[in-house]
Amino acid sequence: MTLGGLRTQCGELANLSEPFRELVTQAGIRGEVPHAVRCVVERHRVGDELHHAVLAELPLADAGDIWVSWLDSREPHEVERRVYCPVTAGPGIPCELHALHPDGHSWELAERHVTG
Repeated sequence: MTLGGLRTQCGELANLSEPFRELVTQAGIRGEVPHAVRCVVERHRVGDELHHAVLAELPLADAGDIWVSWLDSREPHEVERRVYCPVTAGPGIPCELHALHPDGHSWELAERHVTG
């Protein structure tokens, strides 16, 4: 989806409750679990598509990252390791999203600055 001709990240915010953060930590996520995450895939219609954000980076580059998914105004309900998108924009310019991401690749999207 474009905003004035510019393709942008969604930017939807998901606050992570303390019980959710504790559960993720108990499941073996290392490092600090954030209090909130923002959707990094291309801006999409509200209500009918999942939002996606990186929860934790894994130490090995080819291992992917831990991603969370959620519907609007809800806490994330999916937490899983996802490998990186294999598409590149040339040498040294990988897509930084997961392999099954919808719509545009990371280098095609401007960061959407949202408040809240």
